[in-house]
Amino acid sequence: MSNLYTQKYIYIIAGIIIGLFLGIMIIIRSPSYYSTNTNGPTADNTPTAIVDVGSKAPLFSQVNVMSSSTIDISKYQGTPIVLNFWATWCGPCKEELPHLEEAHSRYTPDNLLVIGINNGEEVTTVKAFANEYEITFPIIIDADQTIQYNYKIRGYPSTIFIDKHGYITKIHVGMMSAQEISIAVSSLVDQ
Repeated sequence: MSNLYTQKYIYIIAGIIIGLFLGIMIIIRSPSYYSTNTNGPTADNTPTAIVDVGSKAPLFSQVNVMSSSTIDISKYQGTPIVLNFWATWCGPCKEELPHLEEAHSRYTPDNLLVIGINNGEEVTTVKAFANEYEITFPIIIDADQTIQYNYKIRGYPSTIFIDKHGYITKIHVGMMSAQEISIAVSSLVDQ
């Protein structure tokens, strides 16, 4: 009887330890865990608590890892912008990125800016991935997860469509087909 009681006790303790470990891993993998932002305004006073269709898009400035130039979206006032949040390990991202590349190649930089925002992976990994998939639009690495936090990203891929006035017109979580991207981009550019 004592041996059976000991076995049950060990299984219960092991279950608790595994549960705690999984809970900690979920918290650590959350973009908001890495952010030091306390949900206050960003440097340009754009509130981070309201990120929805119709709200002003939070601004950011970050280095394009493919060209080493700085991408500052505040300088693209008057240009529609598509932000795509992705990761190299994300299967749906791998399927979706070529469709975004197609949209990017269809328009001039004055008519549409597509920006890929990687979830914070190593520069060499991201560059190799972009080269393999022949991605030519700007790619930035959100190393401290601040951009993802400000846009309230909770899954990959996620795509944010911003009109030429800087307002969010569409938020899509999950993979988009070539047709869905084409329709969303067309309506964005035609505004």
